Amino acid sequence: MHSTLFVVTFCYIQKGMAARLIFIFTFCFLLLSCKKNSVADPSSDDFIETEPPSLSPVTQTINDAIGGYYSSTPVHYQQSSKEYPLLIFIHGAGQFGDGNRDLPILLNEAVAELLDEKLFPPDFKVNGKHYSFIILIPQFSRQPLNEEVRSFISHALKNYRVDPGRVYLSGLSNGGAITCDVAAEFNSLFAAIVPIAGVSNSGDVSAKCKKLAEDKLPIWVFHNDNDVFVSIDQPKRFIALLNGYNPAIPPKFTISPAFGIYGHDAWTKATNPQYSENNMNIYEWMLQYTR
Repeated sequence: MHSTLFVVTFCYIQKGMAARLIFIFTFCFLLLSCKKNSVADPSSDDFIETEPPSLSPVTQTINDAIGGYYSSTPVHYQQSSKEYPLLIFIHGAGQFGDGNRDLPILLNEAVAELLDEKLFPPDFKVNGKHYSFIILIPQFSRQPLNEEVRSFISHALKNYRVDPGRVYLSGLSNGGAITCDVAAEFNSLFAAIVPIAGVSNSGDVSAKCKKLAEDKLPIWVFHNDNDVFVSIDQPKRFIALLNGYNPAIPPKFTISPAFGIYGHDAWTKATNPQYSENNMNIYEWMLQYTR
């Protein structure tokens, strides 16, 4: 019986079965390999996000000044266990609201608008590594205290998987001034800041600049020439004061032609991922730095 089976099998092989088996095994191997690549582990360092980040409103009272915020996370955030860089973006004075019904006002400008229109890149490659941001955009009901902004960041660190060495702060107009003031008071918290169309302009600005310079905080300031709403003299003075303290990392200062109402809109250009200097947009520039 065994001899007969062997002979039959041998005959089938002789008739081309071997070629068929090789084809089947090869096809299955390639299929499994493709499937394995398509479900790559989102927690791996070389995983690349390709879909636009998810954006959702969060109507949660954080403190007396913040009644809600927008939260943006990578699409595969829930399937991952890794920590992500965090960008906090601060709105301008024209976007104050209750954090609930007024929250969509934030979607009209800058980073929030890019996220809403699915124009914010899902992935940034810096120094050979891939990064995707967690982005939180709080809405203030009034001018916040520095400590209230700090408590929002504490909320972020507690409730999101954030890389604590990669916390970045940026804001437009009044939000640019808030960015500078908060970073000066809590200067060890941030890896880099990008104030846009506004900088510290009240209190002891020189003392704030001294703290920022001594803490080696990377700063990239954007402002428009002939800005009628916030004079360019403010950021020029701010940059001069910073440089007067010989910072280890000299601040970057980008001056652009007047744009928008009162020539004040420097944020459309600054936050545009397509705008770069030295082959880096602001997001890639920030990701160079860690705390």
